[in-house]
Amino acid sequence: NRAVQAKRQPGSAFKPMVYATAIIQGFSQNDRLLDAPLSYRLENKDTWHVNNFSKTYSGEITFRKALALSKNTPVVRLMEKIGPSNVIEFAQKVGITSDLYPNLSLALGTSEVSLIELTASYIPFANMGVKVKPYAIQKITDSDSRVIYQNITNKQSIISRENAAVITDLLKAVILEGTGKKARIIKTDIAGKTGTTDNYKDALFIGFSPDIVVGVWVGNDDSKTLGKYETGARAALPIWIDFVRHALSNKSYQYFD
Repeated sequence: NRAVQAKRQPGSAFKPMVYATAIIQGFSQNDRLLDAPLSYRLENKDTWHVNNFSKTYSGEITFRKALALSKNTPVVRLMEKIGPSNVIEFAQKVGITSDLYPNLSLALGTSEVSLIELTASYIPFANMGVKVKPYAIQKITDSDSRVIYQNITNKQSIISRENAAVITDLLKAVILEGTGKKARIIKTDIAGKTGTTDNYKDALFIGFSPDIVVGVWVGNDDSKTLGKYETGARAALPIWIDFVRHALSNKSYQYFD
């Protein structure tokens, strides 16, 4: 079951964890970060060059724009400012259970996670700060309709309603003006984030409305490339749109093509 058992890099779908940590620390979505070439000298004497997917740079830009356009250099600078350990602590609070490594590249989603935990980590953003643990079985009854097992929903408030609203608004920018523009075909309140890993090995989109959080991952078991430009926006987002449109239509939501 790849949604539950497979672990892959989330790529930029992890970036909301960095921005959310900063918001909780008191930063504003209108605070500015530098989007410019960035390099680090590593302990083994190699140099890590942080590049944007677009290979272009915008100078000083807001948190909102940096996340919407999925810029790499600003989020790594932000990670350095707020500290990887703080981001890891927040990510674990919202539902990431896999090991996360405290280095700056974590901002770009280099630590492997499962799709279910990554998707679950977005629930507090959609749910006014309340975390809900995912489960597969709601109830088991015997042949006489007696309840043998019934799940008890595990809820926990971990983010203030105000901060959850700000983080959600940041993620709405991805849809309104960023890499998730295709999802604007859904005429309701949605937010989310694309993710793409090196050499187009993984494509993701994690998104939500006030009622549902959905995560889509596209990839090969042997980690072969999906093909050039098969990004989260191109390979995963159309699947997400198709599923979410059907899911919301069952609740009498209206759509306009």
